[in-house]
Amino acid sequence: MNQYIAKLSGNNQQTLQEHTEKLLENLEILKKYIQLDKETEKALYLACLFHDIGKASKEFQAKITKQKPQPKQEIPHNLLSAVIFYFLRNPYFKDNKRLFEKIQYAIAYHHDRHDVDIDKPESILDDFANRVENDLKDWILEKLKSFEITQLNINKEKLSIALISALEFKNQSIKYKDLLKDKQTILIKGLLHRLDHAASADVE
Repeated sequence: MNQYIAKLSGNNQQTLQEHTEKLLENLEILKKYIQLDKETEKALYLACLFHDIGKASKEFQAKITKQKPQPKQEIPHNLLSAVIFYFLRNPYFKDNKRLFEKIQYAIAYHHDRHDVDIDKPESILDDFANRVENDLKDWILEKLKSFEITQLNINKEKLSIALISALEFKNQSIKYKDLLKDKQTILIKGLLHRLDHAASADVE
């Protein structure tokens, strides 16, 4: 399995798996101090698991390791992460589309980078999907067992649709006005930020 770098500072680095595992460890600690209902707990777990999957992209890895030449175009990793999460939508959120949207929003906008100024994003999406399929899918499914999620079928013909879905929160903000102000949405996104920062600093 390729070890994708999520964080790099001097000689210190965290792989994508290490960073994500740290978030999930910190989530278990958080649950001892904050009482979350089961639905919010599940949503936050999924947001933590998927939030940085986009860092497996060739473009992100080139940037963080300062490879030359640097990529001229990229899709922000937070949006790529939401692209992969999209493929849990129909199998597992058919009866709770609203919860799916809350998690998708938290993943896609846990960073402010959400501009995609690329004429043809298909090649970036295809390469990224291959990396997830070959290097991360088994690990992701292992982490999803406790929620009885056993499939992650990444349909390459729908990668662009998945990206558009993630961008809709910005492009159609009026449509999602109530969702973005929803207390559960704010809680999921806020706690994801907190857990992400703590894991990045390697503190609890």
